[in-house]
Amino acid sequence: MRKAVNLALSAAVALALVGFTSSAASAQGQMPMGEEVTLTQVQVIDLHCFTAGGMKGDMHKECNIACSKAGVPLGLLSQDGKVYVPVSHSPMTSQSTFNEQLQPYAEQFVTVKGTLYKNSGILGIEIASVEAAD
Repeated sequence: MRKAVNLALSAAVALALVGFTSSAASAQGQMPMGEEVTLTQVQVIDLHCFTAGGMKGDMHKECNIACSKAGVPLGLLSQDGKVYVPVSHSPMTSQSTFNEQLQPYAEQFVTVKGTLYKNSGILGIEIASVEAAD
């Protein structure tokens, strides 16, 4: 009987520790820390056409606009080849909200200020402002 009680107590302590550790980890994992950044000379791209076909630039501008109106996500391509995906703290933000911010600059180079989030190799940026690059 005493052995069963000790085993039950040990199991309870182990479960409590696992639960505490999991809660702390998930609390940390819920919202990665963001960093205020300014991205300069980044190009507004259509993520589908760029990723699947390597298309970008002036010859792709009309397709970029049509795709973004159809809901294809737009992103930002840096000079060093990094791709930034627009994100928001609000999980229910529609893709069209991001596209509306970037669509006027389809295939152009811009300067973007915002909060950068990095998670599992994905670069997300919560855009505060976007303007044509100098």
